[in-house]
Amino acid sequence: MAYRATALLALSGLASLSNAKPIHPKSSAASSAWSGSSHSTSSSWSDSSHSTSSSYQSFPTQVASSKNLLLSNGFPNLSPAALSDVNNAAHGTLSNASAGNITFPADSLTNFQLVAFNEFFEVAFFTSLLTNITTGVPGFEIPAHLNTTFILDTLIAVQAQEELHAINANTKLPVPLSTCEYRFPTTKFDDAIALAATFTDVVLGTLQDIATIFATNGNAGVVRGVAATIGQEGEQNGFYRAIQNKIPSAQPFNYDFAPELNPLSS
Repeated sequence: MAYRATALLALSGLASLSNAKPIHPKSSAASSAWSGSSHSTSSSWSDSSHSTSSSYQSFPTQVASSKNLLLSNGFPNLSPAALSDVNNAAHGTLSNASAGNITFPADSLTNFQLVAFNEFFEVAFFTSLLTNITTGVPGFEIPAHLNTTFILDTLIAVQAQEELHAINANTKLPVPLSTCEYRFPTTKFDDAIALAATFTDVVLGTLQDIATIFATNGNAGVVRGVAATIGQEGEQNGFYRAIQNKIPSAQPFNYDFAPELNPLSS
């Protein structure tokens, strides 16, 4: 069916954006190779203070020494203490929605693996972006007209929320995915935000297809979590759009990769 091909192609396309490859147990400096950026012109979040302080300072910025872990806090295999830190940064906890006993037909399994892969991708992206901002990588300075503390607090929350998204998806798989090393094609803050908006748009449409696939294949219990993620990703995208001086909500409906259905879409 067409929507299945759409979901698979859209999410698998994120791999080409990130140049993903299996992570190796060496470089703790590899996180600096994950770059992020965006296209920000103006914003209503202006503030004369340019403080880099934040309510959560201990977000992980280094690749772990184990090939099975992505971050230095042990992600995706978090200890109770590390999970508590992530919960605090994320302003919430893992989903309490029960999916019941999940049995995955082949196509549903592939799609759910792509969901988990995408969540790992997003964790790596936002960790990279935060690392580049807070370590003074040239090009990743937050524009002076933006409230630096607010931007950092928001990105730290998003990074932690993506860790929880990834754990929520990966732990439902019969064989959890391993993490990768990611390299992103961005060299400036503005480009990173633009890329974040782009891949979030892709995810918002793709998850509609995936929810349909799960429901059709008898995995309706998974749909609640997928729907909750769609709403949360939509909140994120409003932030990325506002930084780019766009209205937060692009359309009355997200048209699931069919922009021709909305002639007013831009």
